[in-house]
Formats: sequence, structure tokens, C-alpha cells
Amino acid sequence: MKHIYLIMNSSRGAQYGIGTYIRQMTKCLEEVEAIALTIVELESAGKEVTVTFDATGKVRYLRIPEIPSLKYKWEFERYYRNAAYLISLYVDVEQSNIFHLNHLQHLSLGEYLKHRHPTCHTVITIHYLDWCFQLNGNVRRFHSVLKKTVGEELSKMEQYVLSDYIHDKRYLTGIDRLICLTMFTRELLHKDYDVPYGKMTVIYNGLKDEAVFLSIDARRKLKTSLWFAEESKIILFVGRLDSGKGVDILIHAFRRVLEEVPEAHLIVVGDGSYNRYMKACSGIRNKVTFTGKVDKDELYAFYRIADVGVMPSFHEQCSYVGIEMLMHGLPVIGTDTTGLKEMVEDLYCLPLVETEDDISIPMGLLVRWLVELLRKGERDHRSREKYEKNYSLDQMKNRVLNLYNDFDMDRDHLS
Repeated sequence: MKHIYLIMNSSRGAQYGIGTYIRQMTKCLEEVEAIALTIVELESAGKEVTVTFDATGKVRYLRIPEIPSLKYKWEFERYYRNAAYLISLYVDVEQSNIFHLNHLQHLSLGEYLKHRHPTCHTVITIHYLDWCFQLNGNVRRFHSVLKKTVGEELSKMEQYVLSDYIHDKRYLTGIDRLICLTMFTRELLHKDYDVPYGKMTVIYNGLKDEAVFLSIDARRKLKTSLWFAEESKIILFVGRLDSGKGVDILIHAFRRVLEEVPEAHLIVVGDGSYNRYMKACSGIRNKVTFTGKVDKDELYAFYRIADVGVMPSFHEQCSYVGIEMLMHGLPVIGTDTTGLKEMVEDLYCLPLVETEDDISIPMGLLVRWLVELLRKGERDHRSREKYEKNYSLDQMKNRVLNLYNDFDMDRDHLS
């Protein structure tokens, strides 16, 4: 019996990408008889360690409470050392145990668990790289920081990026296998972090196919039921409202789109800096709808009525929003940043312009593509084909099970 421990933080990430990943992984693993599954939630809201099971009794949840006063790195390291001890209390050493990490800050936890269970295996999925948030995904600037010599004066941001890089590079050497969500990440980790290719496997995120395709009349009826004009042409953005997602650029481009397609309407789904972006919509507020964070049923309704999906992001790994847009057959405009390029490179891929100090999106091309796709008003079969080829849940499940089987710890074949 293999026992998989999926380890995550009970935090904002649980509501977005990493939380979605854990839920999809749970769907992949809970029905496999040769696997026992434990979800470990660190920094949970409770006041004590709890153990519960889902309704089927198949999935165990181990929640380890947060310590609100933690501030310094050494305090978090002590927390992870203690967490390894607590997790170990619930580990059956007779089983083949795989500890699957999902946060880079948990790398030392993997080392502590390996020390307590020398025969275990450790895996980490690389959902993000911290420097991307600091540098807005600017690879050129990242390399510039890495070239700084010891005697050079560093800004606080550069100190943070360099310190984080040294930490991650040091601990990644002790992890048995890395799951990269994109080829971009695999290449970068090999070239810049010296991770051997043999330790890395590219497994794209996957989602269960829940797309519903409507007739023209059905789309119109759904559109009006959601209080949009029947003749409106819908541009859809889904994600956090912050600068890294390019929301300000999209709003600026949308102003220009309205000059050529006056029936265009922009739907912005997600939470974040509302005040900033609502102010940016001055004069066109009747053409922009901010929905806030919505449940899946309402979100999927927006996908069904949209004419084009836009992701003007400066950094992404393997975006679930992108997968949802592809699944629904939307024409998708994205950028050639980090991992997003692989999702849209043969669709509508905006080339970012990088310097060591800045990164920008070609506004004219974005406007032109938006206008063209709104006037066309059709689904894109290439999007749907890309989803079926790379991003289905079955594809993800098969690749993850193959990776776990590679450890060949108990010679049981998982199916």
C-alpha cells in the first residue's frame, strides 16, 4: 500500500491555484484502491491538531494549527520541524510513504520528514517561483540579480530574491522528484537551479471536463438572464485584481476597443483591488462589470456567454483559468510569459517586451486581436483540442500515477 500525504497551507492559496490542485489530485487518487490518502493542512485555523475523514472514509485530513505570532524565518523553520514530528505520529512505517509538498516554503519540512522516515520519498509540485511576484515575471531581471557579486550593493528587493533563490536551490537538491507544471519551469530549474532533468517530470494541471456548449439562441437567452444585453460582445477576465494579472492594461485596451466595437462589454471576475480598477473605468463603467469572486456554476455561465477570454498576465504557471477557457472552447488571448506561453503559443500569444527594469505588453496588438475576435464571435476549436490533448483530468491522473509508480517502493502497480 502506498500512502500519499498531500501537504498544503490553509491560506489564500487554498482558495485559488494550489487549493484547486489539491482538490483535483484528491479526485485522481481517492478511487485508487492501492493508495491511502492524507491531506495535511498546515497553519489551519483551529487551536489544536485534528484528524477527520471524508464521508467515504477514504480520505484522511490532518490539520495542524497556525501560530499567529510567527514572523521570522527561523520561527517558521521551528514550526516545520515540529510539524514533521506531529505528522510522523500518524505515519504507518509499514506502508510506502510519499510526502507530496506544494509550497516552496515547505522544502525544509520535506527534509525533516526525510530525516524521520529515511525510506520515504518526497515530491514537490512547483506551483510558483517567489521571484516572479517580486520581479513581475521578468526573467531577464532575475538573471541580472543572480549575476550580482558579493561586494555589490543590493536593494531590499534584490536581497530578498537572492536569499530566496539560495534557499530554494539548497533544499531542492534533497527532494526526490519535482513536478513541473510547464516546460518553461523545467528548463529554468535545470539551468538556474542546477536540478537534474532526471529528477523532474512535467505534468500539466488537469480539470474534469464540465463544458457545456450552447446554440446561438441558448447563449442569447443565458446572456439576457444574466442581465447583459442580447447584442453585447463579451470579453471575459478571471483572476485576482492586481497588477501582475495585467488588469490595468486590459481596461486601457478595452477603452480603445469600444471605439470600434461599441457593443463590447468587459466582465471582470475575481477579488482584489476594486477601488483602483473601478477608478480606472471612469467614463465607461456601464460597459464594465465587476462580479467579485463567484461560485463555479456562475463562473461557468460566464464562460458560456463570453466571446473571448483574456489573460494579460506577467507571470503564470499552468493557470486553471486558462484551462477553463480552453475547455469551453473560447478564443484565448494570453502572453508569452513563463508558463502561460505553452497554453496560448499557437492561439493568440502576446509577446512581452522585457528590459532589466521593466516589462510591457504590446497594447496595439491586444486591441487588434480583441476587435477581431469580438467581430468574429465564434468558438475556437483549437482551444478545445488543446484542452483534450494536454489538460484533461485523466491525463493528469495517469501522469501522476506513473510518477508515483516510478518509486517502485512496494511493487504494487497503481491503476
